Amino acid sequence: MKKFLSSVAVFVIAAMTTASAQAIFNGSNEHLRFGIQLGMNVSSFGHEQYSWLAGWNVGATALYNSEDFIPNSYVRVSALYSRKGGNADEDVFTYKKSKITARDAIYHLHYIEVPIRFGYAYEMEDDICLMVETGPYLAFRRAGSFRSEDVDGVSEGRISGRMHRYYDDLRRFDIGWGVHVGTIYKEKYQLTLGYDWGLCDAVPDSKTYLGTGKNLNFSINLAVYFD
Repeated sequence: MKKFLSSVAVFVIAAMTTASAQAIFNGSNEHLRFGIQLGMNVSSFGHEQYSWLAGWNVGATALYNSEDFIPNSYVRVSALYSRKGGNADEDVFTYKKSKITARDAIYHLHYIEVPIRFGYAYEMEDDICLMVETGPYLAFRRAGSFRSEDVDGVSEGRISGRMHRYYDDLRRFDIGWGVHVGTIYKEKYQLTLGYDWGLCDAVPDSKTYLGTGKNLNFSINLAVYFD
């Protein structure tokens, strides 16, 4: 993670010292564009007991060209439906007043997420800009599910269903920060690769859990802007 952030910092410094003041939209007068985004998440809870799990995100995005204020800059705001989560080799909790031990437990958390990114673009060629962006996100957990096929403490030997049936005190809100790098092609297609880390415990510390956990998420995303 430290190497990743260091690489991003080097990229930003290099771009700022070599770039000329060129428009993100290739000299067009458009300052605001709207589009759609689709991406893949690879997330976990940041605790040693949890491993990574694939998910997705989809939604709307808007990119504002703010070069009138800061050369080569932009602001991007999105509204996404995002599935995150994690996989635990073993987790212990209380269900119907009984102690449950679940192995290979899978958690899917569904969020309505609003990332706000402040970005810098460096035009490599007429049709291609390299971009780096960073900023906070706010998220509200809309739903979730939990599944384990190897459970001690229930007669069925398995658990599968909506999250609230088993984990009523998982946090509904999350806030975090992200760093993304990428490119925009022909003013229309934006591809980004990024890392976001939550600042709140998605899995709170209590007697029913083996440990706390914050949302950590790698993502690769494609945004398409309308003409």
